[in-house]
Amino acid sequence: MNTANLQLEGIYTVLAALIQALEKKEILSSEDLLAALDEAERTIETDGRRSGDISHANLEAIRFPVRYMKAVVGRGRDGAPLPAFGEVATSIGRRKPD
Repeated sequence: MNTANLQLEGIYTVLAALIQALEKKEILSSEDLLAALDEAERTIETDGRRSGDISHANLEAIRFPVRYMKAVVGRGRDGAPLPAFGEVATSIGRRKPD
């Protein structure tokens, strides 16, 4: 496996843990976090510099981190451990629009 992919997996796990901590400490609600992530996704989708210059697959790759973070919001509220990266990534792949 590409080392950069492993590094990204680590970054996603760290960010997911931070999201979980923000929720547990009630610094940000699930709704606040999802709103921020929705805004990030809108920014990706409306980036005019990329219009027509990027394939659908590459755009999906750019959206993946946002979708990953959205998938972990609310998952640790009851004290459950973070889900494994592969579990979340697989669920995103099954849900993504065609």
